[in-house]
Amino acid sequence: MVNKQQFGYKVGKLYLKFKQWQHPTLLKWLYIFLLTSLIFFVFSDFFIYLLIFILFIVALALYSDLVWGPTPAEQQIINELKEIKELQKEKRDKEKDGH
Repeated sequence: MVNKQQFGYKVGKLYLKFKQWQHPTLLKWLYIFLLTSLIFFVFSDFFIYLLIFILFIVALALYSDLVWGPTPAEQQIINELKEIKELQKEKRDKEKDGH
């Protein structure tokens, strides 16, 4: 049997792994929702479950896009695109100066 201290330690480790996970925020919360909805599904009517599922996905997508910034992986891609854009601009400027 797991005592309270070990349980808290294991929950903390899971939380840190979840926080450092390189998936988009929407996908991470979708995994959690699917696990909790499985339990809810056992005690609910299918159509109510389907309605709540659709509303939750819409709300989660809007919430994660509006409130949360990009994930570290997304931010890295954004930074790389900015660098490419700057290099292209420098190349165009050199071409203009050369002609």
